[in-house]
Amino acid sequence: EFTLRLLTNDEVLDIDQDALGKPARRKWRNGQLEAWVKDLEDGSKAVGFFNRAREPLEATVDLTTLGLTEKCHVRDLWKRVDLPEVEGQITVKPAPHGVQLYKITQMK
Repeated sequence: EFTLRLLTNDEVLDIDQDALGKPARRKWRNGQLEAWVKDLEDGSKAVGFFNRAREPLEATVDLTTLGLTEKCHVRDLWKRVDLPEVEGQITVKPAPHGVQLYKITQMK
């Protein structure tokens, strides 16, 4: 059931097949924690936080580093839930060898 839900997650598939067609690029790295950003056709960004370590890592990342400058709406694509809005920074804590995948949209 878990694997089927993972492979058929429409929100993640939308990121993969976004019409803009731009690849993700690494925008931030702190030791074993990395942030990869993909520009999307609707102006939002897909952001993946990758933990390459064997233990949980936590970091606070400036949104400007990710190419975002205003208050943002954050959607957790794995959990399919909206998270609290962020402004200025985002704090992440991916599991060991895990990924947190978000769609982040600047609010106007």
